[in-house]
Amino acid sequence: MDFYFGVDLLHHLQRHYEQRLSLALSKSFNQADSRYYWLFKELECRVTTLRKLLVMISALPGFMCRQTEEQVFAMVVNSTSAWFSDDVLGEQPKDAACNCSYYQESNPYWVDYQLAMDRFTPDYDYTNLMAFYVDLVEYLVMTVRLYFFIREQQFRPIDRGKYDELVGIQAVLEKPA
Repeated sequence: MDFYFGVDLLHHLQRHYEQRLSLALSKSFNQADSRYYWLFKELECRVTTLRKLLVMISALPGFMCRQTEEQVFAMVVNSTSAWFSDDVLGEQPKDAACNCSYYQESNPYWVDYQLAMDRFTPDYDYTNLMAFYVDLVEYLVMTVRLYFFIREQQFRPIDRGKYDELVGIQAVLEKPA
């Protein structure tokens, strides 16, 4: 699987954020009165999110063999949908038409997420477990990329404009025919 779409990206992000979290801890940023407490909290959020996601991906094959395809798909989508709520991200910016700019075709992270989600059409072959697993993993990777991008925009950016490079964002992918 390509780095851009696969678990390798999640491991890359995990190493990156764990190193930064370790450094933040060594500098006592985890103290509530620290000037950079916000940075510690954001790094902790990202590391925790990645750890949980990687555990879920590891457990997914066994879960897929014991549950229906609908249950598996619902579990995966439900586990990530709360990330995008106002409770988690706060009130998100809206344009004149009341559409959030994060969820527009102009955002390549949104486009990649939509392309991954659009694979699961009504006629999707859920019986091909290998392809189903690969597509679920790609969906999860695209979801976490979008989520962290929004956190970069919504809160203080911790990657200072280098998030695109960190996740290897490429030009918006062509939609399948």
